[in-house]
Amino acid sequence: MLKKTVAGYLENVADFTVDVLNEGICFFLFHQPPFPENARKMKEHKEEEENGKIADLLTKFMISESSSENLDYEVCKFGLLMAIEVAINTVIALCISFLLGMFRYGILFLTFFSLLRAFAGGVHLERFWSCTVLSGMVLSMVLLIAKYAVIPSIFSFALCVVMGILIFIVGPIDDKNRRISSDERCIFYRRLVYVLLFLVFTSALGVILDANRLAFIVSLTMGVFHIVQIIGKNKNMKLLEQ
Repeated sequence: MLKKTVAGYLENVADFTVDVLNEGICFFLFHQPPFPENARKMKEHKEEEENGKIADLLTKFMISESSSENLDYEVCKFGLLMAIEVAINTVIALCISFLLGMFRYGILFLTFFSLLRAFAGGVHLERFWSCTVLSGMVLSMVLLIAKYAVIPSIFSFALCVVMGILIFIVGPIDDKNRRISSDERCIFYRRLVYVLLFLVFTSALGVILDANRLAFIVSLTMGVFHIVQIIGKNKNMKLLEQ
């Protein structure tokens, strides 16, 4: 009974992770394992049954302790792998934020950066631990700058607008392990616009409330992401030249 329950939870975690990546390019991580083609097919199958969401949830509740027969090994493995990587990186990021005395702003950075990564992609590293180290270094740098070098909120807002325009111009950047179709690119572009508007609004809120650090963390996040975006674009161009 316990094994079936644990298996059911793991299945849900894998399924949720794959669903999230089907709706975006990547998580906030700098690492992206190869995206299984079967995961894309799974999305297409689920979209055909969109009207049965409520029934599906109820059915999953009833059979949560039973084992499913239609599980795809690669998809489940990918989903669990991504979930584990996200969990590890999130815990490390929160610890770094806490130790630097910037816990709230660490959460804000992760939230803003994750939204941008989900719909605009960017560069990825080949190895998980390289990703973890780089993620920690980037987070530490951003939080230290935000802690000791705050600028007036109006300048942060102006920088936010400029970064938003540049990020939009470059657009969604995929990875060799997670290619996106032309239809997906259009969808991600539209979602990216919403994210950019949200970030600009948040920065403007910082100006109105005279919250310099809030506006600054938004502009810093967008600046760092634009660098990640440009590096990812250049990496893709080099791959095409080979």
